[in-house]
Amino acid sequence: MLISLNLIKKYVELPASATPEDMVARLSACTVEVEDFFQAGKDLENIVVGKVVKLEKHPNADKLRIARVDLGQEYKKTRIQENKEEGSSNLVKIVCGGINLYEGMLTAVAVPGAMVKWHGEGEPVKLEKTKIRGEESEGMICASNEIGLLDRFPAEELEIMDLTALDFKVGEPLAKELGLDDVIIDIDNKSITNRPDLWSHYGIAREVAAIYNLELKPLTLDEKLEIKKSKSKGNDELKVNIKDDNLCPRYLGVMVENVKVKESPLWLKNILHSIGFRPINNIVDITNYVMAEVGQPMHAFDRSKVDNIVVRTANQGEKIVTLDKVERVLAPEMLVIADSKKPIAIAGVMGGQNSQIDNETKTIILESANFEAISIRKTSQRLGLRTDASMRFEKALDYKLAEVAMRRACELISEIVPEAQGIGVIIEDGNDKKEEVEMEVGIRDIQMRIGVELKKEEMVAILKRLGFAVKEKKDNFLIGVPSWRNTGDVSIAEDVIEEIARIYGYDKIKPEFPEIKMKQWVMESERPMFNRLKDILSLGLGMQETLNYAFWPNKVVEDWGMNKEPELIGLANPLSEDQAYLRMSLVPGLLKNISDNSRFFEEFKLYEVGRVFFDRKGKYRVEKHSKERLPEQPYYLAGAVVAGGDKGLFSLAKGVVEELGKEFGLDFVAWSAGRNPFHELVNKIVDKEKRLVIMSGKEKIGWVGEINMTTTDYFGIKNRRVAVFEIDLTTILEIKKKEIKQYRSAPKYPAVERDIAIEVAWKARWENIKKEIEKINSLIKEIVFLSEYDLGKKKSLAFRVKYQASDRTLKDEEIEAVEKEIVRLLGEKFGAKRR
Repeated sequence: MLISLNLIKKYVELPASATPEDMVARLSACTVEVEDFFQAGKDLENIVVGKVVKLEKHPNADKLRIARVDLGQEYKKTRIQENKEEGSSNLVKIVCGGINLYEGMLTAVAVPGAMVKWHGEGEPVKLEKTKIRGEESEGMICASNEIGLLDRFPAEELEIMDLTALDFKVGEPLAKELGLDDVIIDIDNKSITNRPDLWSHYGIAREVAAIYNLELKPLTLDEKLEIKKSKSKGNDELKVNIKDDNLCPRYLGVMVENVKVKESPLWLKNILHSIGFRPINNIVDITNYVMAEVGQPMHAFDRSKVDNIVVRTANQGEKIVTLDKVERVLAPEMLVIADSKKPIAIAGVMGGQNSQIDNETKTIILESANFEAISIRKTSQRLGLRTDASMRFEKALDYKLAEVAMRRACELISEIVPEAQGIGVIIEDGNDKKEEVEMEVGIRDIQMRIGVELKKEEMVAILKRLGFAVKEKKDNFLIGVPSWRNTGDVSIAEDVIEEIARIYGYDKIKPEFPEIKMKQWVMESERPMFNRLKDILSLGLGMQETLNYAFWPNKVVEDWGMNKEPELIGLANPLSEDQAYLRMSLVPGLLKNISDNSRFFEEFKLYEVGRVFFDRKGKYRVEKHSKERLPEQPYYLAGAVVAGGDKGLFSLAKGVVEELGKEFGLDFVAWSAGRNPFHELVNKIVDKEKRLVIMSGKEKIGWVGEINMTTTDYFGIKNRRVAVFEIDLTTILEIKKKEIKQYRSAPKYPAVERDIAIEVAWKARWENIKKEIEKINSLIKEIVFLSEYDLGKKKSLAFRVKYQASDRTLKDEEIEAVEKEIVRLLGEKFGAKRR
C-alpha cells in the first residue's frame, strides 16, 4: 500500500525533526513494516515552469522555431553569475519543434542537468546546452511523454505541455506546482493484516500523531447531511432494503442530482497517481480518494440504470458482467447489490457494467456499507477477483466508517462538482450499533509485562493518543476500545499492554533474561529402565525400534474374537475404523510392521515400547483431585525376530529375552494348553508347541512364542517365519523399583586401591568370598578378582579392593584397619591366610 506524506501532513503538523527517514524508521519500529520510500517528483529535477515570451522562425529549419522563454528571476540571477554579465537577458533561447507552441504559453522547460527522454523513447539522458541546426539552445520545452507525465497530460505527437490554464507561477519547479514534491511510503500489506484501520491515510496519520505526540486534525465532513431510515414515511427519493443483515449490517445511500461527469481537477488526479490509482472521472476518483483517505470502499451507480437498492444473496446461476468486462457466474452464498430486477454489483468486490456511470450520467447513487468480512473474502477467492475494496472489507472494517466516508464523499462532491444538487439526505437501512468493548487491566500487570516502571500518567497519555478511553479504578484501568480497533484486533488485556509498549518504544526497554524459579527435576522411575532396555536391544542385539498408534482396527478385533474380552476398551467417537479400540497388546502392530517391511528385507528384528490399555482402574486420576481413575495403562515391550525359513527363530527370540534376563532376572516356565495366562489373542496367534511364559520371581510378566501360519497369512506376511515376545515392563519396574540406579554426583575425594592375596582351600568359591568382603565396611566400593594360583592342596587368590569416602581423603591407618578386618573375617569364614 502506497502512502503520500503530503496527505499525511493534512492531518498532522509534523515538526522539522520528523524527516521522511525518521518517520519511516519510527513507523517500522512501532506500527507497520515499511518496505521503501521515495521522492515522487525526483525525476522532475531541473524542470521548471516557463513562459513563452517571443517566437521566431528558425533560419535553417522549416519545422523548428526559436522561443524566447522567461524562467523567472531566480534563473536570471543564475545566468548572470555563470556568464558574469550584468546585462544578461532574463529570457532563455530554446529551439523547439512543438506544433502547439504560442506566445504567452506556460509550459514545462527542462534546463541543463535535467533527465529527459528524446521524443518519449529510450532511456532518460542528461540535458546539455547544444546547437540545433546552427542555433544555440539552452534548454528544452517538453512534451509530457519526454518527462514521464503522459498519463497525466495526454497529448498528440509533437504537442508540448500546455500549462496556461493552470495558472502556475513562472520559474517555480514543475514538481512543486503539480503537487509532486511528495514522499511516497510503501507499506507491506502483510504487516497490517490485523489492522483494518491502517488501510488508509487517516489511520496512518493517527499512528504518526501518537508516535510523535502530536494533535490529529479532524476530517472535513459534510455534517449537514441528515440520516433517514429507508422505510420511514415521506421518503420517496431512494429505497434501500437489506435482505440479509448478517452479511450486511448497514447500508447507506445518497442520491445526487445534476452531476456533470468529467475529468477530475489536477490535484486529485496527481494524488491518485502518486498512490497507485488510475484517475477515471471526477465521481469515481472521489470514491477512490475517500477509500484511500479513510479506508472505506465506496461505489457510485447511475440512477437512470437503477430503480432502488436491494442487498441480497445471489440466485443460483445468476450472472453479472463486472466493470472489468468479465461475465461472472454467482453462487447463492455470494452477497450482491441489486435493484428490483438484476444484480448491479458484487457486494464489497466490484460493481457491474450495467449500472456504471459515464459521461451521460446526470444523477448518481453513492453507496457506503458495512459487509461481513468472511463473506467478502470467500466471494473474492471463489471468483478469483481481488480488488482494493475486497482487501479492505475482508479485514472487518470499523462499523462507524460507512457514515464517515459518506459524509466525506459528499463534502468533496460539493467542492469538486459545485453544480450538483440534492445532497441532503442519507438513506439508511440496517443498524449502526455494535457492542462496545471495555476491559479492566491491572496497572501493575502492565508494568511487569513491559518490564519498565511506567508512570500511570504516561500510560494513560499513550492510550488516549491512540483513541482509547481510560478511567482509573483503584489499581486498575477501565479501558474503552475505540470503534476502529473494535474489529477483533484489541480484545484482551495483552493487546492493550502491547499498545502501550510499542508507542513507548521497544528500544527503550532494557533487554533482560526473565527470572524463572527452578524446580527440582522429578525423576521418572521408568525412564532409566527404558533407556537401558533400548541400549541392549538396539545397540547390543541389533534390533530396530518402531512406533505405532495405540489403537486396534475394528476388523482385527472382530476377526480374532477380541470383542468378547471384558477388559477391551472401545472408543465412543473413533477417528476411523482403524482406530476403533485401545490396544491390549503391542503384537498386532508389530505384525503389521513386519508385513510392510518383509517386501524389502529377508531377515530383520523389530521391537516397540509403549502403553497398552485395560478396562480396570489404574493409578492415574482423571483430574488432580478427582476420585475417578483412568483405565490401567501399563508399559509393555514387544519384540519380533523375522527370517525366511526355520532358523531356530523361537530359540533366537528366547535368547533375546534371556539377554534381558541378565538385567532383570527373568526366567521361563512351560505354557500348558488350556491354561492361557493372558488374553485370548495370545492363545490364538502363538504356535502351541513353541511358547513359554516369562517369569520375574513368582510374577508372570510376559510370554515368548513363534507365530502360527494362520496369523502370518492373515497379516499378509508371505514366506517368512516370525517369533515374538511381549513383556509387562510396569510390573518389572514395581518388582525392581529399589534396584533402579539413581543419579549421583562424581566423588570429590580420591579412591585408594590395595591388592590382597590369600591362601585358601580349593572348595572355597570366589563369589562367596566376594559377598562376605562387601559386607565388612562402607568404605569398600569395589572388589575385582585378579588371579588364581595352584598351591597344591590349597590355592592362592589375588583380588584388588577399592576404598573411597564421600566426605574426606582416606588415611593409611583407616585403610590398614579395614584390610585387617578383611583378613580376619576370611580367616574365620574360610580358613584363609594372607600371603
